[in-house]
Amino acid sequence: MSLVEPIHVLGHADCSLFDAFHRPRRLVLEVAVHVEEIGLLNHKPNIAAETVVDRLVDLITARRHRLRDLADCTLPASELAPFYPHGVDDSNLIDENASRLIAALLYRGIPVPSALFPGRDRTTMYHHIRSSSRVAEKLWNEGFRDIDGKDSLGLTPLMHMHTDDIDFVSYPMNLRLECLAWFQNKRANFYAKQDLALYDEHKKWKVLSGSRQLLSATSLHFIAYNIGQEIGQDLDAHIHRTKEPKSLKRRLSKPSRRVFERVITDKVPDDCICACSLGGCKAFTLIARSSISKMEKHAKSENLANFWIEVKDTCDPLECPNFLRLMTFEELGLTHTCCHPFRDYELFISLFCRIGDQAHEIHDEEAADLQKLEELLGEFEAKRIELDLPFLDFLKEYWRPRMDEVLKEGALDEEGLREIGVKVYESDSNFSEDSDR
Repeated sequence: MSLVEPIHVLGHADCSLFDAFHRPRRLVLEVAVHVEEIGLLNHKPNIAAETVVDRLVDLITARRHRLRDLADCTLPASELAPFYPHGVDDSNLIDENASRLIAALLYRGIPVPSALFPGRDRTTMYHHIRSSSRVAEKLWNEGFRDIDGKDSLGLTPLMHMHTDDIDFVSYPMNLRLECLAWFQNKRANFYAKQDLALYDEHKKWKVLSGSRQLLSATSLHFIAYNIGQEIGQDLDAHIHRTKEPKSLKRRLSKPSRRVFERVITDKVPDDCICACSLGGCKAFTLIARSSISKMEKHAKSENLANFWIEVKDTCDPLECPNFLRLMTFEELGLTHTCCHPFRDYELFISLFCRIGDQAHEIHDEEAADLQKLEELLGEFEAKRIELDLPFLDFLKEYWRPRMDEVLKEGALDEEGLREIGVKVYESDSNFSEDSDR
């Protein structure tokens, strides 16, 4: 039996297209897209899987038209209006509001065939396409336009795509970035924020412990974190000599490179007050931090330098001082009080949180080192201008010897502080994911 025949059976049975055996529940389309993408990963396009995906999209499209026809026939225009923000004459298919529309029909006692149910939870079709720009384009052409719609956790499709579900294979950067380029071309909002009210309503209990606070992160936070992870994996493999390095220029397709440049040069900061950045973290900082998140402390400086080699051709030259700030912050072992990922293992998603009230306490405890950071940065910037060396040569010839000198002094100071009972915070510079299991 071919892969297509079961889909024909599902269509004729007029039953739900959700996988009832998977938790959290997901659309059969997502499973089919996964099969199609495995073929792409192996450089062997799976034509049968593509046919299955296309057939499923056709089935879902037909059912959304049926849902619209049912609502038009049974609900007054005044009740339909909230579900169609662009007007009841909007010809695009209902997507983000589909589950709410069905709830309104049921509330009025109108029977709804199970085939029309989009699932119990709020979602859009774009939350189920993984990293497939091909499927995204097909959905768009069919009339699905809610590319910035929120699911029941308050996540946009861009956030959902970049949570990097741990039960799926690791995707190459090109696949993700080409899908991201598709969203950019359709003018998706990179600055849309997660709706934490929806997440809280879905979870119905406190998730984070201690002083950590869930952050209403933007789509750009999720994107930058994921890009950094991809770069970091390659850099780490190079350090351990498990494979030969391959530059971004060679790895990225033209569409991927354009959207990568768009992200890494983004100038919009968040509202963090951590000294790792000046005036808030930007995408560049998030990518750099993420790229070294799982590395040993002794390898971080080397890998940050390697990271600069990878991205310097796509970055604004003015990023040099910002990058030097991050490198010096990390080398001093200071504690990050800005956002970092939090893993919800029940829902298989990554969110963002930050230290709450404890941040000011940490800043007070590390005040001397923070002052030292600013003094060093002033010194480094003056020397960088005076020596007029290429940035990497400056790091090797001046920054590294000077930092070794500072750290040697600092080790003695830290030992003395512990002897007199002063609490010395261990660096939380690791950008790897926290979790509450």
